[in-house]
Amino acid sequence: MAEFSRRLEAIFGAAIESISQAHVEALATNAVPEAFDLDFKAALYANSDEARRALAGDVAALANSAGGVIVLGVGEDIQGRATTTSQVQLSDAEASRMRLIVASNVAPVPRFDIIPVSDGGGTGFYLLAVPRSASAPHGVLVNQGLRYPVRNGSTTRYMSESEVAAAYSERFRSASRQADRAEALISGAKVRLAEEPSWLVMCLVPEQAGAMDITRLGFAEFQHWTSAIPHLGVNDSLHRHRVAAKRFTADGGWSSPKANFVWLECHTDGAALYAAEVTDSEGSLDVAGTTSSLLDQTLAAVLLSGLRILALHAQENAHVGGPALLRVQVIPAFQANELILSASVGGGFMTPAAAVSREAMHPVEASVTIEDLLRRDRTLLEIAADVLHQLGQQFGLPELSMLRRDGQLNPVDWSTTWQSLLIEWGRRADVEIVWTS
Repeated sequence: MAEFSRRLEAIFGAAIESISQAHVEALATNAVPEAFDLDFKAALYANSDEARRALAGDVAALANSAGGVIVLGVGEDIQGRATTTSQVQLSDAEASRMRLIVASNVAPVPRFDIIPVSDGGGTGFYLLAVPRSASAPHGVLVNQGLRYPVRNGSTTRYMSESEVAAAYSERFRSASRQADRAEALISGAKVRLAEEPSWLVMCLVPEQAGAMDITRLGFAEFQHWTSAIPHLGVNDSLHRHRVAAKRFTADGGWSSPKANFVWLECHTDGAALYAAEVTDSEGSLDVAGTTSSLLDQTLAAVLLSGLRILALHAQENAHVGGPALLRVQVIPAFQANELILSASVGGGFMTPAAAVSREAMHPVEASVTIEDLLRRDRTLLEIAADVLHQLGQQFGLPELSMLRRDGQLNPVDWSTTWQSLLIEWGRRADVEIVWTS
């Protein structure tokens, strides 16, 4: 839970990923009181309707407020101070049960982590770590209707009708801010990219703001980080690094003030933009300089590479996770009036789609989570496939075979060179590449 507050870190005496059984037991030793972001439960939530509703309400209340942690296995006195530690049974089945209860009784389902804390064996404590949610308000199912809990000091109450209305208004404003931010990032990138090639540009805007410091040390760490992130099938020389207002940038240019080959800008709040050229010796401007040809293999490769890099920045540099808005767009070469996408078919043959005007290129948007983009299974490929198909549909193609919705790749859709690059990239990026016949 990247949003674990410094206040709670001070109370526990450790970052959440480092909390031990001794740290939890110290809560009782020190008689730590419950607060707006800290709740104690002596035992696991039972399976009665009342207990299931209590679990759903406790999680939703924190998500609707400032976020916080529910500690299972710590009892409190009448003043809400931790007094006892009675370890609870830990199991995958129990964690799954709690997740299912929240998923079945809260709408929309809030993001939260269930963290077992144990020195070994099957007993210990559970930490239910709930970040403040940009998707608030979260309603709890009560008597066939929704009610909206919120923390009020160390207790929980339900929102009034006017508070619920205000929370919904804030949710809509937040979504609008994300969309506006994504549009501004892409518009700003257009003036920084070399004009001759066409580019695939993508940006990721997290719901919650992260924090990356702009310092000399931070800049040095950014330079080292860009040398280690894996690219797929594009010029990966991010050798020119710069500092701008609330962001670091890197690109493959030399003397030209504009970026060549690849462009990356990483913002302090976790938002980021990645762009790479998608025209090369096989797909460049025609002699007249008015038509730009693209290759579907290049689009797919850049998309996979960029999505992973954007998510890595959010998690590793800005320490933020959770839902995010993804926007992807083809930016045609400056002189190109139309674009042609050459689509691969079995046996390595290329089928040109009908040419489309540059005005036909619209952004593709998707709601994703940063964690999904960083999973090592097929999830990244499934997300990328959905975006790639939408890009292909702008060229009149229902699907592009390079990426499939089940996350598998067919060797006949990729050249031998690309197959080798994909395998190596999967190894470096810790992404599972599954080939099917």
